[in-house]
Amino acid sequence: MSLLADFLLAINDNWVTMLQPASLRGKEQEVLDLFLLQRKKGAVDKTLVQQELGLSQSHFDKICSVLLDKCYKRIASDGGLTLLNMLSSKMPALERHFFKELVLQVELHKTGSDYLCSILELMQNNLPVVNQDLEVFHYIGKLFQQAATNNELQSTKVYTTAKELYLRI
Repeated sequence: MSLLADFLLAINDNWVTMLQPASLRGKEQEVLDLFLLQRKKGAVDKTLVQQELGLSQSHFDKICSVLLDKCYKRIASDGGLTLLNMLSSKMPALERHFFKELVLQVELHKTGSDYLCSILELMQNNLPVVNQDLEVFHYIGKLFQQAATNNELQSTKVYTTAKELYLRI
């Protein structure tokens, strides 16, 4: 299932109403309308939507990707930590979204120590234990240590080790 379909199935009706006035172009509105219609039935079949609109797989995937980004902007307009917080605390069924967005944000631009520390806090405090990914947590912890100044290095090592130990317990 696509990330967009996962997202639309996981959100509640209040969130769906927030998505409606989004500025959509071309086939985006048609894809969203068909997904939301299917959502009312409790399942989303992306193949059916793709065939009904006569879209190629690559075009459909691109539309879904753009739509998902627009949906994210509607629920967390400033993105960043706000979006990660929403995906981890308000929508626990979307841990796959959280980790994908996390990796994207870290790879693109957000590598300051305060930002990385906030991510570690989100991962520990918001994600259910079954959704924790120690490998990702360890990776963010290493980035956090690398971003620290020489004066902060020892305390960041202790901090990340303590957080990781807490997750392992």
